Amino acid sequence: MPAIVAALGLSLLSIEDIKRREIDEKHVAALLVATIISSLVSRSWDTRTVLPSKVYVVINIVLILGVSLAALMGTLGWGDVAALLVIFTASPLVVKPGSFLPSLMVVLFYYLGAMFIYVAVNALINIIRHRGELRKLPSWKLRLVYTLIGRPRRARDFIEKPGWWYPLSLCGRYRIRFDINLDPPDIAKEVRKALRKGCIERDDVIWSSYGIPAIPLLTAAYVSALLLGDRPILIFMLKIIGLRIVK
Repeated sequence: MPAIVAALGLSLLSIEDIKRREIDEKHVAALLVATIISSLVSRSWDTRTVLPSKVYVVINIVLILGVSLAALMGTLGWGDVAALLVIFTASPLVVKPGSFLPSLMVVLFYYLGAMFIYVAVNALINIIRHRGELRKLPSWKLRLVYTLIGRPRRARDFIEKPGWWYPLSLCGRYRIRFDINLDPPDIAKEVRKALRKGCIERDDVIWSSYGIPAIPLLTAAYVSALLLGDRPILIFMLKIIGLRIVK
């Protein structure tokens, strides 16, 4: 029951995240209350686990603290932390009875898997379609990083078609991080400012990175964890070290 409440609530928050790249604190609070109540009613902490329950709780809390630290550093948004808190209240130990890995570890594994697929597809697009622009970058390190996380766009596109693309190269300055709190109008304003300075032209190429909404990916990762459990992850990990999982 709490897992269904959490999955449905996170799906609604995902719509907010896709539209605005932020979520309403009141909606988060309401969802947390709903998952906590459903967890208390269904006694989700009584789920059968391989290791002692305290071990799972501690690991899950450590993971939340780690993501919170990333949010403090500006790498992730606080909405991502809120989504993990919702998942934790719904599945405080494991995602399925008898699972070995803590619930948030499984969710984050699936989340990172989705991000890896995105990066791989992005790199493939850049290698096939934007090799010429990659060669123009001043160093091999930038070529490598921008191949994975960037995409070239015309300066005019940031103004005429504003969206969640964050500039990485402006006026000869290159970076690999961006301010996730900027909205499309703020991004367009930044590009307009560079145009007024005369350091770029409307048809110049600006490398940019897409601001991927994390909550939809975390929601998909949680649903995948509920359906698949941790078995695919265990099989993958055991194959890496040359062992085989026993049915």
